[in-house]
Amino acid sequence: MLLTLPGWSWAQPVYEAVSKCLVIHLQEGIPSLKIQLSDDYTVARKADIKGNLMLCPWNEYFLFETSSVDLIQKTPVLDEVAMNKEVDAFVQSTGRPYTGRKVWLDAKGPRASLELVAGEKPKRTADTYLLWPAQGRLYIYFTTGYETSLADQKVIQDLILKELNRS
Repeated sequence: MLLTLPGWSWAQPVYEAVSKCLVIHLQEGIPSLKIQLSDDYTVARKADIKGNLMLCPWNEYFLFETSSVDLIQKTPVLDEVAMNKEVDAFVQSTGRPYTGRKVWLDAKGPRASLELVAGEKPKRTADTYLLWPAQGRLYIYFTTGYETSLADQKVIQDLILKELNRS
């Protein structure tokens, strides 16, 4: 299905709607996360943009990707102290000045989120990171978009957290 954003002419690039389900493939031996999206959100692709797009209400969109890195610790990451060490190592490796950081423990283990809002208005960008340890790796769900899409980025993060707690 091809979509054009409201207010765009048909001559402009269109987005290919891929799915109403966000699938995050982790690694062999770990089940993929499957998140059913509400009618307001759609995973999409656009020929001239690398990566995945999430189309959101009110003509917003953001890019997203997943990756993972080896944990720095040889022992399992089971608490907030250990998770903070992993987040510190990740932050140091990126060299980015994050404007928000949260580490917590939920029913399935430690989690962390990072946020970076930068630039000049009206084109300020917002990046979010959701991090969780599993099978000796630190998994990262990364989003980037204009600051106006930050609330939508967090909505999808919350859906991922719910799925992580179910699995």
